[in-house]
Amino acid sequence: MKNKVLEVKDLSFSYPDKSILHRLSFDVDAGDFMCIVGTNGTGKSTLILQIAQNFAKQGVPVVYASGEESKAQIKLRSNRILNELSENVYVMPGDNLEDIFTSVDEVKAGLLIVDSIQTCTVSYIEGKAGGNAQLLECSERIRKKAKSEGLMVVLIGQMTKKDELAGSRQFEHLVDAVFEFEAVEELRMLRGIKNRFGSIGEVGMFEMDSDGLNPIDNPSKYFLTERDEPIIGSALGITKEGTRPIIVELECALSRALGGFPARYTEGLKREKLNILLTVLESGGINFFEENVIAKPTGGLKLNENATDLAIVMSIISAKKKTPIPQGTVFIGEIGLTGEIKKVPSIDSRLKELDRMGFKEVIIPNQSIKGDIEGLKIKVTKMKSINDCIRYVFSNSPSKSPQK
Repeated sequence: MKNKVLEVKDLSFSYPDKSILHRLSFDVDAGDFMCIVGTNGTGKSTLILQIAQNFAKQGVPVVYASGEESKAQIKLRSNRILNELSENVYVMPGDNLEDIFTSVDEVKAGLLIVDSIQTCTVSYIEGKAGGNAQLLECSERIRKKAKSEGLMVVLIGQMTKKDELAGSRQFEHLVDAVFEFEAVEELRMLRGIKNRFGSIGEVGMFEMDSDGLNPIDNPSKYFLTERDEPIIGSALGITKEGTRPIIVELECALSRALGGFPARYTEGLKREKLNILLTVLESGGINFFEENVIAKPTGGLKLNENATDLAIVMSIISAKKKTPIPQGTVFIGEIGLTGEIKKVPSIDSRLKELDRMGFKEVIIPNQSIKGDIEGLKIKVTKMKSINDCIRYVFSNSPSKSPQK
C-alpha cells in the first residue's frame, strides 16, 4: 500500500494583480518520482515553486536545486509569487548531483525538486549536461535514492522546439509519472502522458489571460464560437481528452490552386488525415484537383482520434457547396475508405454532453447505439455513409430514410 504524505486540494495562488493557479488538487506518496515537461514559458517553474511552498507549510523540508536560475533570481520570483518563501524550502543553485544529495541529507528533505534535469551532472561521467550519458546516470541515481529513502522527487524537463524531451527519451522509463504542459496562445493543457500507477491521457485545461492561469470548467464552451447565423465551412464534432468529451468546431476554407499543384494545409490535425478524407471524397466523385484545402479545429486543440472524421468532411463539403450547415447540428463518426461512417467509442458520454449543452441534432454512425435513446432531448439521426449524410444535410433527402 502506498504511503500518502501530502494531499493538496483546491490549491490557488496569484500575483498582486492576477491569478496564476486556481483549484489545483493532487496527492503525493513517499518515493514518488515524477517529471513535469514543457517548453519555456509554459509555467513549469512557477507551478513547482508553489508546490514546494505548500509542502514546506506542512512541515516537509524541501530542497529546490536549480541549474537554470541563481539563488537571487529564484528569491525574486518567489517574493513576487508567494510574498515570502518558507524557511523549509532550501534553495540551492548548482548542477552537481553530489552537492544536491548532500543538501538533501543535511536538511533531511522529504521533497527534492530539480530544475531542470538537463542541467544536472555527475563528475565521474564524461560529456556535457543534458547529454544522454549524464541525463541517464543522474536520473537513475535520483531514482534509487527516491525509492530507497522514501524521498519524493519532482524533476523539471525541458522540451525542444519539436515537442521532444531534450536528451534521451530513455529517461522517461525511469520515472513513475510524466506530466506535460502544452501552450497554444492563451490555452494551457496539463496532460498526463505516463503514470505507472494509474490511467494516462487525463487533461487539465487552463486559459492564460489578463487574470493569469485560470481553469476551464466547461471546455466545450471554450472551443465553440457563438454566432447568430451559421457560416460556410464550419461543422461541429465532439472529441475526447482523457475521459472528458469536448465539443469542437472544425473549419475549412478552399481556394483556387495555381499551377496545377493543389496544396493541403492543416493545423491541429495531421495532414495525412486530411489527405485520406479528401481521397475518400474524390473516390465518391467530389473532386478537389484544382483547389487548395485548409482545415483546422478552432481554439488550438489538437485532434488525436477518429471520431471527428465526419465533422471534418462536412466542413469541407460546406465550403465546397458554399452552403452553411444548419445551426445546432453535430457530427460523430469515423470515415472508412469506402465512405462508410463507422462507430466510435464512448458514444453514450458524447451524446449526453451534447444533450446537456442543448444542441438540436446529432448525426452518428448507423450501428452506434443499441437500445433506447428516448431519454435524450437531442434528435439522434443515424447514417450509413458520407453520401447519405451529405444529401440529408444539404438537401434533406437522403437515399434512405435515417433511423431515429
